[in-house]
Amino acid sequence: MRVKCPNCGAEFDIPDKAYYVICPYCSVVLKRRGEAGFSVEAGHFYYPISQRDPYRDLVRFIYRSAPVPDDFIEASDLRDRKLYYIPLYSFYVEGTVSLYRLDEFLTTYKHAEYVTVPAVDIGMASKLLAPWNIALEGKRIFDPNIKRMGEYYEPRIHPFDISWLAELVYKWWTRIRIWRSLGTMYWGDVSISTSRFTSIIHYPVWMIKYYYGGRIYEAYVDGVDNRVIIAEHPGEMKKNLKILGYIAGLSIASAIASYYLTSHIPLLENLRFIVVASTMAIPILPFINIANRLFRKNYVSSVWSEEEILDMLNIFIEFPY
Repeated sequence: MRVKCPNCGAEFDIPDKAYYVICPYCSVVLKRRGEAGFSVEAGHFYYPISQRDPYRDLVRFIYRSAPVPDDFIEASDLRDRKLYYIPLYSFYVEGTVSLYRLDEFLTTYKHAEYVTVPAVDIGMASKLLAPWNIALEGKRIFDPNIKRMGEYYEPRIHPFDISWLAELVYKWWTRIRIWRSLGTMYWGDVSISTSRFTSIIHYPVWMIKYYYGGRIYEAYVDGVDNRVIIAEHPGEMKKNLKILGYIAGLSIASAIASYYLTSHIPLLENLRFIVVASTMAIPILPFINIANRLFRKNYVSSVWSEEEILDMLNIFIEFPY
């Protein structure tokens, strides 16, 4: 069907069942109003990309922030780099937080903020933007020329169908901020009173793949200011293997000493197996912890701690929108 934009007067064709559309001439968001046609619903904005090299900023950040080998910057090699322009829905969310320390009620306060969630699902590049704090500065009125930059996506999800995600992001960040400021013994019971769609924002994200030490690592970088959203990185393999060797040697030495001790103390002779097994088990926990670090993925971010990254991945990445 053909419609006329109430903002700029341009006429253009849209799908018959479209509920929200973006005027291709003035970029405002239009909403269907029954038989009355469309009216202006929200603005459409974008963020320009940084002129700095995202890969260079990425490897330098990883080197400063993560326990990587000394030759990391020199030995890393860029293998792939792709720019995405992801559509986000901005929501104004307001709620009441009841603050507790364990089971003890402390206080109630109100909190409001703007939350952005992806309006398309293309995998990690879009899902990571749900809990991400987009740049505070640099937003501009939408420029159609960005459609020729990288991979550009139009919204594919209705705002009403994704408002639940905005509320989830609001609750998640409330919990994270409480933990950061007060500690994990504190938590907040959140009651949301307002969740209102306000605008569409096209936001740039870099997907970067780099090679180091025989393996490909993947990272996502904020295209506006080159903050690292999340990045895989190598661990200190040689150092951890050396520690594992020390722990294994300590375990064997403890077993030998225990066996010798129980052989010369009659009262312990019948308990020899238990004593030897117990002394060998003492170093097991640090051994398991370091072995786990050798084989699991290591992550780093400009905003989240490693624990927050794992929590975020579990909540926002594991299911489809």
